[in-house]
Parts: sequence; C-alpha cells; structure tokens
Amino acid sequence: MKCYVNHFGPLTTEVISIKNIWIVNHYAVSPELPGGTRHFDIGKVLVERGYKVTIFAAGYNHWTLKEEKIRGRESWREEYIEGVRFIWIRTPPYKRNDYKRVINVLTFSLRVLLLCMALKEKPDVIVGSSPHFFAPLSAYIIARKRKARFIYEDRDLWGQTLTLTPLNKGKRFFVSLMAKLEKFLYQRAWKIISVPPGGIEILKKLGIPSNKIYHIPNGVDISYFQIMDKNLPKELDSFLRDAKRENYFLIVHTGRLHRAYGLDNVLQCSSLLNSRGYTKIHFVLVGDGEDKERLLGIKEKLGLQNVHFFPLIPKTTLPYLLKQCDVALACLNRVPRYKITGLSLNKLVHYMASGIPVITAIEALNNPIEEAGSGLSVEPENPEALCSAIISFYNMDSKERKEMGRKGLEYIKNNLSTPVLGGKFLKVIEDERY
Repeated sequence: MKCYVNHFGPLTTEVISIKNIWIVNHYAVSPELPGGTRHFDIGKVLVERGYKVTIFAAGYNHWTLKEEKIRGRESWREEYIEGVRFIWIRTPPYKRNDYKRVINVLTFSLRVLLLCMALKEKPDVIVGSSPHFFAPLSAYIIARKRKARFIYEDRDLWGQTLTLTPLNKGKRFFVSLMAKLEKFLYQRAWKIISVPPGGIEILKKLGIPSNKIYHIPNGVDISYFQIMDKNLPKELDSFLRDAKRENYFLIVHTGRLHRAYGLDNVLQCSSLLNSRGYTKIHFVLVGDGEDKERLLGIKEKLGLQNVHFFPLIPKTTLPYLLKQCDVALACLNRVPRYKITGLSLNKLVHYMASGIPVITAIEALNNPIEEAGSGLSVEPENPEALCSAIISFYNMDSKERKEMGRKGLEYIKNNLSTPVLGGKFLKVIEDERY
C-alpha cells in the first residue's frame, strides 16, 4: 500500500507509553467536524495519564458525506490533535444507504486491517467499535496477529435486538448472520464495552461472563462549552439575531435528518402551535440527511413559517448555538428494541451540557432527562403531547427553565463528563472493576 504521511501538530514532549492503545472506529471524527468525538475525548484523558492513543477512522465523513481528511493521491494520513493520533484512511464515497455504502464499509475494514498489519509498532490493546461489525472484526484479527488484547465496544447491540422489529425475509437472514458475527466477537473479546445501559443484561443472557462486561455511555467534554466558538454559518447567525430581536421562543433539534428520529411529529406539532396562536414559538432544525427533502416538502405543503432548516455545523460551534435557544428537543419513533437496550444519545448529553432544558419524545429503557430532572418527557409519535410540553415551557417562568438546565449540567459533570468516562475506560484497560 502506498502511503503519504503528514504530521499536524505532533506532541511537543515525549510521552512514556505505559500501554499503546489502538481504537478502530470507522466513523470517529476530530472536534472541528460534525459527528461523535467519543474516542477523541476519552483519548485525551488517556494521553494525559501517559498512554499512547491512536484512532483509525475513515477520512470520508459520514455526516457531511464529503472527504474531509485525505488529500491528493494519499492512501492514508496521520494527524496529531491534542496528543491523540488519528490515522485517516481513504474510502470510496456514498450518499445514502445503498451498495456504495456497503463498499465503503468493506473497503475501510480491509484497508485498516492491511495498514495495521504493516505498522512496525506493537499495540497492547485494540478496541474495535461498532455500529457495523466488519471494523471490529478487523480489529479482532489485528489483535490476534499482533498479540494484543481485544476490546469490543458495542454501541447499539442491534445484531441481538433487530429481530424485535418487523423485517422481510431477506433482512431477517442478514440480521441473523450479523447477530452470529456479533456473538462471535463477544465470545472472543478480552473485554466488552456496552454503550447502551441495557447491554449488560443482554450479554449476560447470551452466556457472556459478567466480569467481561462494562457499561460506558456516551458523554461530553464540558470544556467545549466554555470556549464558545461563535463562528456560525452566516445564514444561521443572521436568523438567530432576527429571532432575538423578534423575541422568538426557540426549540432546537440537532443531528441527522432521518425517518427514525420522529421529525414528522415535530412538523405536525408546529402546525398545531400555529393553529392555536403560538406564533412566537419557532423550531430550529440543524442537520442534514436523507430525509431532509421529504421534510422540506411537508413544511411547504403545510405552509409552516415557524420551522427553519439549517445545514450541519462544526461541533465546536454547537455549544454557542444551543445557548442561543430556549429548549432543546430529542425525539425518536417508537421502536421496541430501545426498551431493552436503552439509549445513549450524543445529542442528549450535548443538550444537557449546554445548560438549557430538554424535551424528549422517546420510549426507552432509560431517560437521563428524567433522572436529572432537567426537562419534560412525552410519548413518541404524539404531536399533541409534544405541543403541550412546548406550551408548558413557553409559559414557564424563565428562572424555572434555568434551574432545569442547571440540573442537567450538574448531572453531566457528575456522571457523563469526559474525566468520569475516561476514568472508567482506564479501569477497563487496567483490568479493574468500577
């Protein structure tokens, strides 16, 4: 494989490596891009403790659907960010969930395998992270060949639970195969990290020894919310200025626009609010995805002037956006498996870390908003219930809303901040319980 290596800001002081940790996560991103920075945030904690951390990820970004890292004829590129080493791998582009995305998945999994086998350094621990199983399978093979310990991180357990969702015969066969591969990885992993809380019980029922299983949810680096990068895209920044001048009450939703996220519910709710005279309440939907055109069509058909769509923004500017809004919204369609696996949504922890109250329209095993007392929860796929919750917030004293937001931030600091989760990750690799 021909490689073109570039360094961006390498470590200025030598780090004595107690353990060399490799993390294989197809969709990992650096903080200036949209997407999940889970492993970068945890990696910073590990680097501070004297570990060497390398994250292998695709240069093609799953959220922007663009090549963000690879240049020219490079096959891969090396980049250091705050001491964490990324190795970005070239993969073919795709625009939707079709055969091109399958090719992208298989290409990444093969290239990361070949690259990791070619590197001269020796890893001590290799973490293979889902959602798809081919990258963790490559991580397992690398670990065996390089005589390293293999940790399997399962971020949604869908191989074990998708059978609860109605599927046609072809999809059932595919899910069955994936469930077997998932179980294969469970059995051969030195340790298993379940991101959703329900994973512990699911794995125990599969006969996996409890001393192999750990739960580390998604969290957030609170320092992002202290920097306040105000460089929002011009159109979004202009809208927020106008909204403040017009005294709009803003409900914000961030992330991919996908049918699974129940956004039809939001558009129907906005129509109800209009019909009841709540014209000052506006929705701000920030994100892109395969469902955006359909949602824009519904907005136009219903004549909704109180719903505003904006493209994805860098994660560094997300804290500033959230603090310009009054309430954040997280919603999902009703899916039976969430009641078994539970959820660990990045958007929820970001909302809570921003210090604003949150509405959830989610039916799941867990709900951190209820646990923290930092918002209101309604049943999914119920526009009337969502409408009532929004009106409650609109009529609520601002001090009460602020107190809800404070509780959410406090919950994050105590339970889901990067130092807390990084400490748990250290316990895993040091073979200790927490």
